[in-house]
Order: sequence, then C-alpha cells, then structure tokens
Amino acid sequence: MIPNERATLDSIVAEPQSQRISDLVQYMHKYYFPDLSDERLTEILSRGGDKFWARFHPRSQDRENLDGWLPQAMINAELTDNPVKRIKTVADAAAIDSEPTIKATLSWLVATKQLADARGIAFRVFVIPPGSVAPDFVNYWKPWPRFFAWYLLCDVRHRRLVQDLARAGVQAVDLRPLLAGVPGTYRLSDGHWTEKGILMVAHRVLAELAPLMRH
Repeated sequence: MIPNERATLDSIVAEPQSQRISDLVQYMHKYYFPDLSDERLTEILSRGGDKFWARFHPRSQDRENLDGWLPQAMINAELTDNPVKRIKTVADAAAIDSEPTIKATLSWLVATKQLADARGIAFRVFVIPPGSVAPDFVNYWKPWPRFFAWYLLCDVRHRRLVQDLARAGVQAVDLRPLLAGVPGTYRLSDGHWTEKGILMVAHRVLAELAPLMRH
C-alpha cells in the first residue's frame, strides 16, 4: 500500500502543465519502476500531451481520478512483449486464440440459464462491449497502442461470445449496437461508463426487462 497515493496524484494533476510529467515520472520511479530511467518513463507518459491530463481535472459529473494503476499499466504495456501487446488491428486480435476464454465464459452462462429454466425464471444476458467502440476512447489511447491492444482483443471476444450465446440458445442483448460510435459514453481513463452511457444502457435494460416483469 502506497501512502496517500490518491492525494499525491491529485496534487500532481493540479500542478502547472510544465511540472506534471516530471513529478509523475519521479513518483512512478520511486514506487513502481525503480530500475527504469527517467528518460524512458518520460517518453511513455508524455505522449498524450495535455489531452491525457484533461480527463482528471475536476468537473461536475463523471469525475475521473488519476490512480497509480493506470500509469503503471501504461508503462507495463511498453515493457511487456507478447502477442496481445503486439495487436494493432482487429485482424491481429482475431488471430489470437480466444476459444478457451470464450468457452469458459459460455459454460457458466449456459449453466446459469439451465438453472433459471428449471425454476421457471426468465433469463437474459446483457453483453457489454469494451470502450474501444467509442470514437473518443479510441482517439484518447492512440499514443499508447500497446496499452489499447487489450481493448481490441476484448471487442473480438465480445462479438464471438454473442455469436456463441445465440448458438447455445441463450437469449442475449448485445449492447454493442447501442454504444458503438457514440462519443461520451465511456470514461476515457478506466473504460467504465459515463453518466451518459449509464442512462443509455439503463433505458435499454428497462425496455428488455419490463415486459418480463409484467408476467
């Protein structure tokens, strides 16, 4: 546990633009990457310019905080070399063997449906796409393609799971068509929904479940 990490990183966010990177580099060097040079850390963390930092400024809704795990993951993505980190396109992601992961996820969803059916309970699966379906999310992470590669893989797995659920007879609501291409629906730092995204999905979920609740 790093003492007062949130307060320290919040204070770095509030600093003048010229000072933020150097202080974040020193922080990451001290607590996360003691063997990595300041030059290498600076190169990785400074790629997004002020656009990266703008996400963490205080605002009335959808506040995003700079937590240590995020720059740590960004840096680790640059230091790790494996097939996932080398993904650059959807085709690259599709070439990764995702069958074991998809089958494992499908198995417990099918088992849950069988359990619900045996008790006369209506069952629906809502399949959530990753932030890479939102254009502003894609644009935000362009300077860090090795970090963004994971989202491309998740999107491929998402689409395959939707197909497999249909083949298995599990009723699923794919939220990808709802959210794809719509900016402002995902928090750019952590990939969770913004208030706008939550409201859009809530209306879709209600439309699907309301008829079932009337029976």
